[in-house]
Amino acid sequence: MMPLEHREKIAKALRGKKHTPERCANQSKARIGKYRGADNPRWKGGEKTKRMRQKATNLKRYYGLAIEDFWALIAKQGGVCAVCGLADWGIKGPCVDHDHITGRIRGILCIRCNTAIGLLRENLAISKAVTNYLELRA
Repeated sequence: MMPLEHREKIAKALRGKKHTPERCANQSKARIGKYRGADNPRWKGGEKTKRMRQKATNLKRYYGLAIEDFWALIAKQGGVCAVCGLADWGIKGPCVDHDHITGRIRGILCIRCNTAIGLLRENLAISKAVTNYLELRA
């Protein structure tokens, strides 16, 4: 528990100032605005542009893949996930599926299919066992 004299100092400093959720929200927006304002070159073009720059940087860093090549792979797959064939990429957008041992890119997947492969530990035996299980209990 906070010492009494410390609490009294805080109470004295806050006297006359109303603490409301709206006031907190406005102060937070003002703080964020300093960093995300139009005058900040890192945020030029807004949130969406920043996310695209981050995506391009991560593709290059982790897979050695230029953003143009990434979009070309998606186009080559017909604009859909290579596993489920749907164009619903999920909240994070298209994911690069790669072999964790060789680093070779296998295709572009939706987040659900990419997660499923990861949860199956990229193991064909487990994958077949899951398929058999689902077929027997369908």
